[in-house]
Amino acid sequence: MQGTALDNKDFSVKSFEGKDGYLIFLSPVAKSMKDLFSNINVIVDKKDYSIIRMEMVEAGGDNTIMKFTNKQLNTPVADALFAIK
Repeated sequence: MQGTALDNKDFSVKSFEGKDGYLIFLSPVAKSMKDLFSNINVIVDKKDYSIIRMEMVEAGGDNTIMKFTNKQLNTPVADALFAIK
């Protein structure tokens, strides 16, 4: 995954540092994003700067939480996995 959350004009961004990681708090400023989300929280691991968890708090009150486990960074992926049959 890749993105430009810190430069995105649809959100205001605050960051906080904890013992083991960072919290990036994204608050929507664009109406289209406000209609979808109350806020988005991204928790980043201090060791390798990879995402540990992403929490999307929806405007309607629902939450979506994605936990990233067994991460493998920059591992080769065979082209055959993307072959169309």
